[in-house]
Amino acid sequence: MPNPRSPSPNNLGGWRNCTNVRNLPAAPGIYKFRRRYNGRLRTQYLGMTTNLNTRVRNHTSRRAGDKIQFKLVPHHRRMYRDPVSNRNRTRLNIAEKLHLRDEFSRGQNCRRSTSLRAWVRQYNNLPRNRRAIRLTRRSR
Repeated sequence: MPNPRSPSPNNLGGWRNCTNVRNLPAAPGIYKFRRRYNGRLRTQYLGMTTNLNTRVRNHTSRRAGDKIQFKLVPHHRRMYRDPVSNRNRTRLNIAEKLHLRDEFSRGQNCRRSTSLRAWVRQYNNLPRNRRAIRLTRRSR
């Protein structure tokens, strides 16, 4: 099996819309809730999970009018080097951080923990030659 490319927002494809929560796959991925504020669709929450179906159904911040979008993350257990902390992280973890960075760069202010926000700030302050995210080792 070929090595997967780094989990950047472009490499994982586009966001898929979910019309019925029960039809979500039981696969690892990234999801986001979008909600209308003053006529504009804004990202409310972005998260990651190893089982999209159960996580989104049990989410506490979901409302009736929310638009749910998701991306599947294949090879989610492969390990990559995190350029900020210089530690090994899973592909799913790195993908969530890079997608959160992408949302912030578009002016979305979605809710996440302060540690993730700090990671995005530190990543943005890195020089371009240190932002590379490389595969470190395979895991199951």
